[in-house]
Amino acid sequence: MFRPVSITGFIFLGFFILSGCQKQQQTRPPEKALQAAQELYAQAVDADADLSSGPCLSNGLFSGVSPEDQWVVDIVHAPRLDIDNLPANQCAAYRNGEAKHFIELDLDGKLIKFF
Repeated sequence: MFRPVSITGFIFLGFFILSGCQKQQQTRPPEKALQAAQELYAQAVDADADLSSGPCLSNGLFSGVSPEDQWVVDIVHAPRLDIDNLPANQCAAYRNGEAKHFIELDLDGKLIKFF
């Protein structure tokens, strides 16, 4: 038999559906940030930079933006190694709150993850 659902139930269901949709849309970082990260990676490769330690490539992709709009770029191993967790190989601007977003690329320049 059909049971009426309370308005609270509908509101909860709506929030649940919307939160799921938002997460599904977040499959890639903003195109401008990803493009800048990949260009930076290409420059490092062209310069024969040693990326084997998983260094931070950039503590800030964009000049003159607030921390909420700033992105860092970090190289990591896939799968991740202990060396990737060393502070010397991580982007200080993200750890210090000077940048709220980061892009992790693997040693081949492929997107691993972002926040």
